Amino acid sequence: MKHHIKTMEADAFLKIVRREVSNVQEVVSLLSDERSRLLAYRLNILERRLNRLNRLVNPPVQPPSKKTLSEDELAQIQKTYYALKRNQLVTGLSKLIEGFILICDVMFTADPIVEVETELSKNLQSSYKTLLTLIEKVTDALTNLVDVARYPDEILKATGTLQTEWKNVYLTTKHIIITPLKTAITEEARRELITRILQGPKVF
Repeated sequence: MKHHIKTMEADAFLKIVRREVSNVQEVVSLLSDERSRLLAYRLNILERRLNRLNRLVNPPVQPPSKKTLSEDELAQIQKTYYALKRNQLVTGLSKLIEGFILICDVMFTADPIVEVETELSKNLQSSYKTLLTLIEKVTDALTNLVDVARYPDEILKATGTLQTEWKNVYLTTKHIIITPLKTAITEEARRELITRILQGPKVF
């Protein structure tokens, strides 16, 4: 059992040293700075919220039935789906903004190395405004789809607009906020791990 645990730890260490970490939670235990640990925790929550929203906006496609759907049937399915998921989507978007605000809050006190590597706090205001604007476009597109669009072509066009606007939110959140922070946190953990290794086994 102990050998198995040591093997797992060795595998985890190698992933960190090789920069192969996919989940920031894997490195939290190596972070000595409590502020950075909190940042990693909140970042993980933000990413989970983003992915959950992505699944709502772009649900898994079911295998096609033997019957080919008409444009009218497809449009009605789309409209019904988004009408049913509307409250979840609106709530999810609000939680996404809330998650970003919590990230901003901890960024003011995070370990300096995280700030140096991301420079995110220098762009907090612009990032926040950008995210708000993009989310507002998603909300408008959702309202147009559920409340305004009536005919099949209008519904399908509105669905496409909603998915496009959401894609902008997803990519912005992923690449401008989550990825740089995840990289910085992982690098901080990597440096701490290497320092501990050099200091000897007693550190662990």
